[in-house]
Amino acid sequence: MHVQMVAFAAHKDGNGPDEWEDGVVTGQDPRRARFIVLDGATEAYDVRRWVDQLGGAFMGLDSSPSSRAPRLDQKGMNTWFAAMQDRWVASAPASGDAIEREKLRRHGAFATMLGCEITGLDGPAPVWRAVALGDTVLFHVRNDRLLSVFPNLGPGDFGSTPEVVHTKRASLERMSTHLAFERGDLKAGDLMFAATDALAHWIITSHANRQPGLWRKLATLWPAEFIELIAAERQLGQMVNDDVTLLRLRVVAQRPSAVLICR
Repeated sequence: MHVQMVAFAAHKDGNGPDEWEDGVVTGQDPRRARFIVLDGATEAYDVRRWVDQLGGAFMGLDSSPSSRAPRLDQKGMNTWFAAMQDRWVASAPASGDAIEREKLRRHGAFATMLGCEITGLDGPAPVWRAVALGDTVLFHVRNDRLLSVFPNLGPGDFGSTPEVVHTKRASLERMSTHLAFERGDLKAGDLMFAATDALAHWIITSHANRQPGLWRKLATLWPAEFIELIAAERQLGQMVNDDVTLLRLRVVAQRPSAVLICR
């Protein structure tokens, strides 16, 4: 089997594209696929660097031994979080500005995260395993039916202070305590959607309100349609004005023999 992955992004109204503070990184080989979606906190310090560091390290794209792709279990993630915090401090840009040094010491950076690995793509029964901290959410859909929401959040579970992956060592125990894990089986034709909080909240609310055609709409979006959808829902007051990221995954029976690129 093969996983087709498409990422969509929209920055906050009033900001420019270079101020988008989410992150999404994907990769796969014939046996497995892995991805991570991150939502950097606007009020954090140097959050773009933190999001980029976490994304690359989760995917094993960094050469540093301390930044190997983590195992998706409690011990593996705890070790990885500590390594990421150490690296954040060690790689901080040198600055003679006392205010900048104080921001780094007192505030640091933080982000919600949803990471997932799909294994067994070279066999008849692939499985997904996911880890999450905060309100970036994974949806697993089969035949237009929602099978899983991870983390299992409802419309009233989104607020201004979600659990986060933080640069401060004092946060390590809390991160470990609130870290969530989930898994599921995959079949050809399945869809998965990973969305940051503003869009995840809209999806969960729309599903709770039995909005017709929700999954088909998300399954067939093109980039321009995605931007139009976000703009329309913000205008209606149905979606919070925040950076938005959606990663769409489709499981297909075999790898395509060609790729069509539309410009």
